[in-house]
Amino acid sequence: MIACPVCFTGESRHYANIDGITYYQCDFCRSFYVDPSILSSIDEGMTPGPYDEDYWKTDRGSACLRAKGEACIRAGETILYARRPVYRFLDIGAGGGYLLDELVALFPEEKNLFYEIEFFPPKNHSGNKNFKIGTVASLEGKVDAGVCIDVLGHLTPKMLDLLVRDIAEKSEVDSLWLFDSGMTDFVVQEKNPGYLDPLNRGHIVSYSLLGLRPIFEKHGFKIQGCPGKPFVFIAEYKSSDEIPFEQRIYQPIEYNKNLLAKSPLLYQASFESGRSYYYFLEDLERTNWTESLGKELLENKSTHSRFETRFKRALAERDIQIQSLTQQLNAITSSKTWIVTQHLRKFTGKMPSSIKHEIWKVARFLFRLFRSGWHLFRRCFHIQDAFHRLGSNLIKILLAGNRKKYFVILYIRIESMPILGPVSRKMYARYRARIDNYQVWIQNYDTLSDSDRDILNKAIEKFSLNPLISVILPVYNTPKEWLVKAIESVRNQIYPHWELCISDDASTLPHIRMVLDEYSRIDSRIHVVYRETNGHISANSNTALTLASGEFIALLDSDDELSEHALFWVAHEINRYPNVDLIYSDEDKISEEGIRFNPYFKPDWNPALMLSQNTFSHLGVYRYSLVKKVGGFREGFEGSQDHDLVLRCSEETTPERIRHIPRILYHWRAISGSTASASGVEEKPYAWTAGKRSIEEHLDRLGTPGVVTFAPGGHYRVSYLSDGYFPKVSIIMPSACKLHLLKPCIDSLLSRTSYPDFEVLLVVNEIRYAVPEQAEFLNGIGADPRVKVLVYGDQPFNYSKLNNWAIAQSKGSFLCLLNDDIEVITDDWLEKLVVRTRITGVGVVGPLLLYPNNRIQHAGVILGLGGVSGHQFVEMPKGYPGYFGRAENEQDLSCVTAACMVLRREVFYEVGGFNEDLAVAFNDVDLCIRIRKAGWRILWTPEVELYHHESASIGKHDSPERAILFQAEVDYMRKLWGKTLDNDPFYNPNLSFGTLNHDLAFPPRITKLPDVDNLNFQKANCI
Repeated sequence: MIACPVCFTGESRHYANIDGITYYQCDFCRSFYVDPSILSSIDEGMTPGPYDEDYWKTDRGSACLRAKGEACIRAGETILYARRPVYRFLDIGAGGGYLLDELVALFPEEKNLFYEIEFFPPKNHSGNKNFKIGTVASLEGKVDAGVCIDVLGHLTPKMLDLLVRDIAEKSEVDSLWLFDSGMTDFVVQEKNPGYLDPLNRGHIVSYSLLGLRPIFEKHGFKIQGCPGKPFVFIAEYKSSDEIPFEQRIYQPIEYNKNLLAKSPLLYQASFESGRSYYYFLEDLERTNWTESLGKELLENKSTHSRFETRFKRALAERDIQIQSLTQQLNAITSSKTWIVTQHLRKFTGKMPSSIKHEIWKVARFLFRLFRSGWHLFRRCFHIQDAFHRLGSNLIKILLAGNRKKYFVILYIRIESMPILGPVSRKMYARYRARIDNYQVWIQNYDTLSDSDRDILNKAIEKFSLNPLISVILPVYNTPKEWLVKAIESVRNQIYPHWELCISDDASTLPHIRMVLDEYSRIDSRIHVVYRETNGHISANSNTALTLASGEFIALLDSDDELSEHALFWVAHEINRYPNVDLIYSDEDKISEEGIRFNPYFKPDWNPALMLSQNTFSHLGVYRYSLVKKVGGFREGFEGSQDHDLVLRCSEETTPERIRHIPRILYHWRAISGSTASASGVEEKPYAWTAGKRSIEEHLDRLGTPGVVTFAPGGHYRVSYLSDGYFPKVSIIMPSACKLHLLKPCIDSLLSRTSYPDFEVLLVVNEIRYAVPEQAEFLNGIGADPRVKVLVYGDQPFNYSKLNNWAIAQSKGSFLCLLNDDIEVITDDWLEKLVVRTRITGVGVVGPLLLYPNNRIQHAGVILGLGGVSGHQFVEMPKGYPGYFGRAENEQDLSCVTAACMVLRREVFYEVGGFNEDLAVAFNDVDLCIRIRKAGWRILWTPEVELYHHESASIGKHDSPERAILFQAEVDYMRKLWGKTLDNDPFYNPNLSFGTLNHDLAFPPRITKLPDVDNLNFQKANCI
């Protein structure tokens, strides 16, 4: 195959023959081009120089029309889009200067604003002094903006590279250029419009955005495709930010807006052009989404039908079993034994309980003589439990499908026929979009080119440490195809300092030894040992460890794959943090067909989440000396042996020495029997049981015992055990006394809270006593010894100030900040929050808050969402799993809402309490940031649920009367905590700040490659 001459990554696929000219398309960047050999010939000088005069005579009429129409509007759009004042504008490839003449006519006062340059002009060209003949490099001075229309399509990639270099030299910082790389209609329609001859300066390449990006980025440009305009894009020179097009269209900078206003017609035409294409693209996306959704719904109906049939079949089988048991029961009740004992049963019904008990002991002895019949009798009475078990298993299966593919919601009623509920279109569409977006994301941000590999190799040369990494690969009867791929993924590593330690656990398949022997022969870095007896994964992994001589070990399953830059980034992290003990990365899954999907972009080290799921694995890297210290893998924990290992290792190090690499470095093979597949938990139930044991033993070693139970998705949920000590809790509640909210809140709080020692400090404005109903209520609850009403003088509402004032008068060693629009659901809510706050190192705990319609209001706060912070998974239904279970798993977070949070009193005063500059919004965010910076952990738990009427009492932040104050507090937070807000350790930089459901970021907030020029690793030795 022929390599693509544009991106050098993809392969050239024959596309069309048009009047004897062969066109190709790259299967990667999607650019169109003539035979690459012709492009090489053109670069060697085979193309004639200037266009002949016949060309100009033929083209003059259409060129003049374009100058008055489309080209002129493109120039106006360029000025509109620019983010710096345009004092000098250049048209490259100006032809006869028709656009320059038109722009000068439209802006007669701006004599030195517009310039044009043409290398091959016609004889009769513009006489304007700003019309230049030559190359861009020959132009004097620098330019603020420009266009290059219908030029790129005539240039080979080599010519284009030189042109972009010259444009960069003549560009001011933040200068903006609009390019038209040539429409492809003639190729798609296979029609010759009359200018295809590649050896007569015809159209030879139609560059795609993906193909152009590396050429432009090499010279300091950031490029963006123009919405709705194929093969049209803008490029900004050394720009720091990527501005959304809607902002460029609707919020131009003032100078450029005033400049365009001098030609109102052009201004309006440019604005309408940009806006119409922008909306056209949105409409097109909606149309495509609708068509795609229709197809998916048809497929889903079929799947839905299959599930319903399967479920009905299972119920029918149960009916048969019930009928059989009923027949056996009837046989028992009609038996002689049953008849003989019927009078005894009637007689014993009138006896005292003590005598009755003795008689039933004799009766039970007699029934043992008929054990099989008695066994059937018992089963008959447990038939409802059987139904429940059936329903539970089917729900589990379908919910697994819900997360993986089908998004089918199932409702079951044991007492009647089961009901299959509706398809959640919104959730289904979101899942499909996430799959499609990930393929685009991979292509843009996780695919290495040869130049990328060169950069990584240059970075390796700058490493001050080159640690040997031992990759541990336990093998047992792995299919040959997957085993080879796993080994090859290690051999293909860009980082060269590794060894592969393979232990075979007495495999019975003959290809295992053949493959391993061959690889150990051809690569001296591969070491193999063969166990004589099968010992399962823990013993096998320990055997592989005996082969390791590296300072760090990395774990790889024998059917999975490492990304080619995996060990590079591990070594890079070791160079940045030489004292690191544990390293883990993000991961995705890979199908049997090699398709990557379901990426898990993880948070930084998250101890609470580690007790819900094994976030650490994969890729997991351990300092070998630490693994030896904890005794390696423990037998008896097979299936969760790596979860058990990392929990034990974490006990012997500190969080600062556990590092997370936010990059996809591991591809987990999703095949039948693997826990990466949808049915993984069901395939390996022993793995879940082993994980439960490892977590419970870990908690025991930490001195915080708890009971681990099954959580949705095969995860774990910890219920911490109380030691019987209940410190006093002060519940602080500022209130506007809206009684329809306050009454249910206080009533539920006082009647449903089982915590034995708490006080409620209700903070109200003195004006509330001027309202008879409010005064009556306040006087009434003040009679309860647990309630204290604190009254402050009339003043503007300041949540922070009121809480600081009230907390100073409280008596509890633990504080509960509670809104007056919260309703208690379960009695033990406060016990569960306090027991977690008492865990060593934990300073704050927050619960799951639900709207009254049972949709999520608070499942934790993510810094950076919406600019400052936002609640993740808002408006999702109760039970929604969230991103890899993060809506239903307990976890560390940077912030929880003060609508309900429990915190230690000493922590509150250690950080100085609430910041009174934040009167209404973000005071809880500011408090939590300071608590985290002081070294305390913040937990969110779904084990506690309460109802919350968000801001119903004091009004929403975006209400008109508070909009100005809210915006001021947004600006204040950005100024005070901007860097912290943009780098939440519990929110991966590959996830978007623009949504609440952990969608992919385009682009990520980390660079694809290291900045080689600024690498400066300190000389250090690995511990």
